[in-house]
Parts: sequence; C-alpha cells; structure tokens
Amino acid sequence: ILLILWISTGGIILKLVSDTTYELLDSSLKETAERILPLALLDIEQRSKINADIELVPLPLNDENLSYQIHNKFGKILLRSHKSPLDNFGKLPQGFSQNYGMRIFGSSSEDGAYEIYVFECIFV
Repeated sequence: ILLILWISTGGIILKLVSDTTYELLDSSLKETAERILPLALLDIEQRSKINADIELVPLPLNDENLSYQIHNKFGKILLRSHKSPLDNFGKLPQGFSQNYGMRIFGSSSEDGAYEIYVFECIFV
C-alpha cells in the first residue's frame, strides 16, 4: 500500500511539474510572436515599397530554441528564422497547437493579411 501511495504521489507531482513547464513554454511562444510580428510587418512594408516582390530574407546563423515563419494571407512564407522548418505546413490553427513534433503558436496581424507561427521542438 505504501508503494502504491508513493507511486501515485510521484505521478501527481510529475503531472503538476509538466503542466507548469508547458504553461511557461507557451507563454514564451506567445510573447515571441507578439514581439516579432509588428517588427516583421514593418520590414515587409518597407521592402514592398522598394520592390514589388518580397523575397525570403536570409538571417545570420545563431543558436535558437524557438523558430518562426511569417506568411502572407495566401500562405507564402515571407520571413523565417534559419532553423524554421523549410516546409509550409499550410493553414495552421491560431493559438496553441502541437504538430510535427513541435509546439506551435499561431497569430494573425490585425487586418488578417499576415500570420506568424512560432515553433519549439518538443521531446515526447
């Protein structure tokens, strides 16, 4: 009986720690999206004034835990971090989701013309 009690207590503690960790990670995904999107939109707007065709911008290599993609409303990737998946996953849900072995946060610009997806690899 003591062993069963000990195992169940350990399971409950593990679940609480796991939930708290996901909550913290989700918060950082959302905050990253909220900070990057306005800057990316400003960059896209400035580039569109110079050239009608916006090209994917190469960014300097660095070690990153989070990666992101900025899409237009047609799903074309306009900006991305260098470790971001090269694939366009199509229309992903807004808010938090888990897919392709990653935790994902998706959000749109106020006018709905652009979307940002912030990815973090998860280990299951």
